[in-house]
Amino acid sequence: MAHRALEQHISVDITNKKRCDETGWGLYASRKIAAREAIISIERPLVISLDIPRLKDTCYECLGYGSEAYRKPETIAWEEDKKLQVCTGCHVVRYCSKECQTLSWKSVHKHECSLFARLHPNILPNNVRAVVQLLLLRKAVRLPRGEWDDFMNLESHLQQWESRNGRQWEDIGLMARGTKEYAETNLSEETLREVFGKLLVNCFTMVSPFYDPLGLVLHPLAALVNHSCNYNAFVRFDTSSHCLSIIALRPIARDEQIVVSYIDATNPRHVRQKELQDKYFFDCACSKCSDYVTKEEGVPQLPESSEHLLVEQRAFELLAAAQKDTSITGPIQKCQYGIHILRKTGAWPLHRQPLASLRQQLVVSLIAAGQIHLALVHAWIQYQSIDPKLLTEKHHPIRLVHLWLVIVLLKRIYFDSLSPTDLPIQKYGITSKSIIYTNLIDHLHWALMRRVEHDDGTFAQVVRHQFIQQAHSAVKMDDFLKEAEKLKACTTEILEKELVWGESGAAA
Repeated sequence: MAHRALEQHISVDITNKKRCDETGWGLYASRKIAAREAIISIERPLVISLDIPRLKDTCYECLGYGSEAYRKPETIAWEEDKKLQVCTGCHVVRYCSKECQTLSWKSVHKHECSLFARLHPNILPNNVRAVVQLLLLRKAVRLPRGEWDDFMNLESHLQQWESRNGRQWEDIGLMARGTKEYAETNLSEETLREVFGKLLVNCFTMVSPFYDPLGLVLHPLAALVNHSCNYNAFVRFDTSSHCLSIIALRPIARDEQIVVSYIDATNPRHVRQKELQDKYFFDCACSKCSDYVTKEEGVPQLPESSEHLLVEQRAFELLAAAQKDTSITGPIQKCQYGIHILRKTGAWPLHRQPLASLRQQLVVSLIAAGQIHLALVHAWIQYQSIDPKLLTEKHHPIRLVHLWLVIVLLKRIYFDSLSPTDLPIQKYGITSKSIIYTNLIDHLHWALMRRVEHDDGTFAQVVRHQFIQQAHSAVKMDDFLKEAEKLKACTTEILEKELVWGESGAAA
């Protein structure tokens, strides 16, 4: 019986592959490309692998995530109520329906299920699962024609990994030895080290429509897109269609190179350069890295003094600690203290990193702690005061998600009739009654609808679906402005409080 390759559709009609002395191979526009236009679309990319925590709350086939909270934003709790059925064969992967289980079994899972079952309750890391799946599909002659060769032509930086001779090189060796046994492949350990090197330096983080990390995704064509901190495009993964896309962030001229950011390009230059060297083995020489002051953000790319450098380092440490802290109040206190020490210097405007990231993490931590009103105020600061300076394009995907979060928090307050517990919020009377009376939700949802116009991605579909589902009334601009002024006054008071640290170890 003839083997059938996995079905795949790729659209790359508006790009040319060229070689550049500085960056090697890259993709260039073959014509003018408009902002928000899809440059590359790859349905069913070569590698998709979920992180271990996501195996518990994400359908292995359709990648439906958590409680589908984006369809019911008033629920807020991303990981509640989703009923996933575990595969009875391996007890590792889960599905939202029999249909998804059948599709997954036919396409991929039947090749790996017995291995997962043999190793259970141990679960392979996502990068090992990715390579094992790739090798098993190759063995079964299920890979799309030519894609194994295209993958093997990617850069692995294996010599650089080896020259460092650190923990990562040891891990690559261990993964190669384990994979040779798991996949029962005739490839040598040296070749398998090459495979892991190619995966590690060429994959993208797979995220949900709301930028929650889900795992990793890779396709050889997308891997040709080079990095710039001053990027003109971004990577999007639509979970509903399994489509990996490169989308234009701004207009791109004919013969201009298409570039995305591999890292958080809002971080200071020295942080960006270290991350790029550590993960991808190169120094960025883009226009943003060449300027001492970032023109778009208007802030120095290096701390102005050794004292400021120490404060910045401490703030980054607090951010990392808050992201790992699983307690209720710990992450909030760490974020608040990090925000305090940065703002006390007088050198950190709200949009300068790591201050902006600390506030974003604070919003997440406040939601987890059930402090929805205070989370709303900080999300409002992010939406109104930080994003316009940090991410200048109104249709930037992160800005859209931040605006959606404000809408979600407003809906949570309204649907649950939550009463504010924080004194500044009580003082300004931000209540479920005032929110609905002033049509604040409607106004912001209209604004978001305009920004996702003509977008067919999963996020845009959800926004439109929610807009259709809810009742609307005419937006009263005067009433909206009054409510917005209340939020502004409240945020001003909370920002002033951040400059003072109380004896209790929290912002006074």
